[in-house]
Amino acid sequence: MLNPFVKKIICALYGKQAEVTDIANEVKPENRFFVISAKDRLRWIIPNNPSLGWPALQQWRPYRLSSSAKWHAITTAYNIGQLGHIPNIQTIGITTNTSPSYPSISKSAAAIYIGTPSSSRKIVATLVDRKSKKPISIFKAPLDNNAPEKILHEAKMLNLLSQEKSGLAPNLISMNANFGTSYQKVISGKQSGRSLSSVTLNYLVELKNNNYQLSFSQITSDIIDRIPKNYNLSAKNYDTIYRILNNITNPKILPAVWVHGDFAPWNIINSTSGKVFGVDWEDAIPNGLPLFDLVHFYTQQAVLFNQNRLFPKQAYSFIRQYLEHLGINEEYFQPILLACLATDWLRSIEKDQKHRADFFLSQIIKQGDAL
Repeated sequence: MLNPFVKKIICALYGKQAEVTDIANEVKPENRFFVISAKDRLRWIIPNNPSLGWPALQQWRPYRLSSSAKWHAITTAYNIGQLGHIPNIQTIGITTNTSPSYPSISKSAAAIYIGTPSSSRKIVATLVDRKSKKPISIFKAPLDNNAPEKILHEAKMLNLLSQEKSGLAPNLISMNANFGTSYQKVISGKQSGRSLSSVTLNYLVELKNNNYQLSFSQITSDIIDRIPKNYNLSAKNYDTIYRILNNITNPKILPAVWVHGDFAPWNIINSTSGKVFGVDWEDAIPNGLPLFDLVHFYTQQAVLFNQNRLFPKQAYSFIRQYLEHLGINEEYFQPILLACLATDWLRSIEKDQKHRADFFLSQIIKQGDAL
């Protein structure tokens, strides 16, 4: 039986005129796709022909050992033409009419990644040229209410970034404000591993924005103003948070940086040219905190993989190098770190991510004691 959500995904990619059938033999072979689910959640919709889907899938990297083993089994079966024989893999057929606002199914095949469930859930489709078998663009389309705003914000950030810091992110091809969609150029390569490299560190240094500066007083004032008064937090923890933030007083002016906002291994591409690129700039700001992305790289993994430590030992060498490159004295590391943790704490609250919020709260209190 066809999952109604599959229809929603296909319409998000090809427009409302698209038709989907679970009797795949009713459509041409080039219009047949596999639907891949994991843990009762749709993950991928990919062309039946592996020469059209593999160019997109080979850039993907699972980060858990169990996920990696499953992914290897799925992709191996896919490449030898046996994916349809694996349990819970569904085959569907798609028919569309040509629409100028959406990809043409006749010109390119789409490997569709379905985002994590949230109010800003979207699809990310890698469009592969049917003749050359090479990826030609990335198409993003919304699935939920807040996704159009996120997609369009990213498009605007990519456009601005290309003018100020060319060669650090995918180039925007176009965006459609009416549909909340965007096209970007493909960055050929593979997602980063979990360890930071010196190349990635140099990439972060390049994101310094010479057009802006920040003051500690403004940073802490902005954070305090964003703290929700009705959040489920004890009076003691409220007092502790306010005390820690109010102690971050320093006349030092800091350089601002382009903040990616979700700088994690899966949003970093090690390109075939040897360069590093950040992708998925939906949370980006052009005048953000120095160190935020570097700290986020480690804290994001600490949360997801239930690590007790905030940073691995080798991280401190990278942090010192980063501060030196930006001309920031090491004595300012602790207050900047607290501001970064507080910012991520507030974002977790705003996104209703309680587990993440609790993690950042505990780290703020722990690190605040060292201030």
